[in-house]
Parts: sequence; C-alpha cells; structure tokens
Amino acid sequence: MIHLITGGSGFLGNLIMRRLLDQGENVKILDIWKANDHPNDVEFIHCDIRDRVGVNKAMKNIDIVHHNVALVPLTKSGKKFWEVNVIGSQIVAEESMKTGVQGLIHMSSSALYGAVNKFPINGQTPVKPIEIYGEAKLAGEQIVLSTLSGTNMPVIVIRPRTI
Repeated sequence: MIHLITGGSGFLGNLIMRRLLDQGENVKILDIWKANDHPNDVEFIHCDIRDRVGVNKAMKNIDIVHHNVALVPLTKSGKKFWEVNVIGSQIVAEESMKTGVQGLIHMSSSALYGAVNKFPINGQTPVKPIEIYGEAKLAGEQIVLSTLSGTNMPVIVIRPRTI
C-alpha cells in the first residue's frame, strides 16, 4: 500500500512514517517543511494543505491518507486555525474522494471535549470546545465526516490528548 502522511515532518507524522516503514509500507510525506532526519527513500512533497491543486496531485495513486496537518494551540494562530484545521481538512476529504483514496485517518483532538468534569472520556462524552483551536478541530472533523458520508471510503477519526 502507498500511504500519504500530511504533516509528516511533525512529531506525530514522523512517528507514523517510521512505523509504516518498519512494516514495509510505501510512504510519502506532504508538509510545508522537511525534517532534517527525513529518510532518503521517502518522497517529500512540499505543499500547503490549503493548496487544492497540490493536494490533489499528491494524492494520485495513494491508498491511505493519514491527515495530521494542524496548527496547534501553541502557535496562537487565530483565524489561521480555521484556514488550516477546517478548510485544509475539507480539501483533504474532497481530494481523497476525487482521487480514489481507499481510506482516510483523520487526526482530530481531545480539545473537542473542552473542560470535562466526568471521566473517563468515551464515545458518549459530549463535545464542548472552549477555545478557537478546539472549535476549529471540531469543525474540521465534522466536515471530513460529512464530506465522506455516503461514500464507501472508511474514515477513522482519532482524538488524542496533547502531543
């Protein structure tokens, strides 16, 4: 299988890349910067997630997309949270569908839950983001799911704690 990891130069994307390589999978990275320790045998695609044409081109002949691109809270990015975390996710979902990707793994965030009073958090825990990052991650997750609903493409959404 051929995997495309968006945000593959970041901490989590790099870990996913290395795990897939260890399993003998073919991997491509899409990111706006190339990590210093980027393996020579992994194709690097320099592309902003908001570049629909570039994303479409990167997804040609891809089996599985691991969508990890996100602006994180530490960046204090304001309106750009929406551009990258929502519009970028929409582009990923739409271009995955157009290019025939077989499956999408969308990295969301536990920030969707906001300030939780009852633990453990599970599938029935209501989402109540309390800041712009969490709101954007929730909207990004919802747009991915709504874009791909009614298709045969499997979508996995992961809501990790802060990484």
